[in-house]
Amino acid sequence: LQKAIQMDSTLHDRFAEVLCLQENVPEALNQLEKAFNNGYRDLFWLKITPELQILRYDTRFRDLMDEFFK
Repeated sequence: LQKAIQMDSTLHDRFAEVLCLQENVPEALNQLEKAFNNGYRDLFWLKITPELQILRYDTRFRDLMDEFFK
């Protein structure tokens, strides 16, 4: 994963999915925050992606969603 990030650092949303599958929620949230800061705004995808389901009840995830999707 680190090698992929070095190759293309714009795919933070995809990296977050992989990290969720590895149950690394804190790092997945960091990657999502980077994606949002880079302009990622696909709210529909965030809600339907099964890999991100682990985040749906996390307060930091909800705070990020509130911050970027007001």
